[in-house]
Amino acid sequence: MPPLLPVSVIVPHTDASPKRVAFLRERCLPAIEAQGVAEVIVEPGPEGAQVKRNRGAAKAKQPFLLFVDDDDVLLAGAVRKMHHALEMEPSAAFAYGQWAHVYYDDPFGRTRVDAVTRGWDAAAITWSNFIPTESMIRREWFPGWDESLTSSQEWDLWWTIAERGGYGVYLAEQLLEAHHFDAGLTKGDNDEGRRGRMRVMEKHRLSVAPARG
Repeated sequence: MPPLLPVSVIVPHTDASPKRVAFLRERCLPAIEAQGVAEVIVEPGPEGAQVKRNRGAAKAKQPFLLFVDDDDVLLAGAVRKMHHALEMEPSAAFAYGQWAHVYYDDPFGRTRVDAVTRGWDAAAITWSNFIPTESMIRREWFPGWDESLTSSQEWDLWWTIAERGGYGVYLAEQLLEAHHFDAGLTKGDNDEGRRGRMRVMEKHRLSVAPARG
């Protein structure tokens, strides 16, 4: 049996939702436990996800951190592949791959949408996010989640790391499915999502998003 990977997986859990409780028990945790990681921390409670993520990170004892939501399913070998990528590129701050969203609010059944991702580009991260929450981060590069944000928090995290000189290594393969029982901010371009993006842009002193090109 191979040694456990030196990774702390942190799961912010909405324990007031019966659907999420069942999904965590039946799909999310079994997929995590199959990865062979040294530590799994489930942080329940009514607080926002960023608060629970930071609280879990403060408890973590491993040198690599991986944040997985309670409606996520890691695919086989995902953690080992990200850890290997960071071992092969010791100067990288984090590792990430491709992922897919699975929505449950479609009247015709589930809808699967592949997320748009790409290789690391420090300039591109200033106008849009293409990196999932579920990326493996070296502990020394983790800046903490901004608990004042209710959307675009992933974008803020990667942008903060980039401003400090960090970069990510990209695995061009699918590592994760993110399941959504209620689409919330992820599926639509709604007012809260737009406000979140503007707050991140203002925080990083970018008043207008640069043109793509």
